[in-house]
Amino acid sequence: MGFSPDGRYIAYDFPPKEDAPERDIFVLAADGSRETLLIQHPADDRLLGWTADGTHILFSSDRTGTPSAWLIKVSADRPNGQPVLVTAKQTGSARGSSVIGAQ
Repeated sequence: MGFSPDGRYIAYDFPPKEDAPERDIFVLAADGSRETLLIQHPADDRLLGWTADGTHILFSSDRTGTPSAWLIKVSADRPNGQPVLVTAKQTGSARGSSVIGAQ
């Protein structure tokens, strides 16, 4: 479970059916007024968190056969586009920091 940076929304993962091992991702308005199914997929999708600017949600999913990180753009509590697979690309820095990119 994670609050959006502005505190207006709560994202969480939950099984779509009782006793289902897979999870989907939902967004709930913090005041309880609205709940939105953000990610619905036969794969196991688990919330990782919000981006600092609150425009994307990062989640893990085994939809490609192995667990990977995925990113979806959100507008308020609604999906805005399709999820994209996240990859780490090494920069040329001495500390070996990573830059996140999408495929």
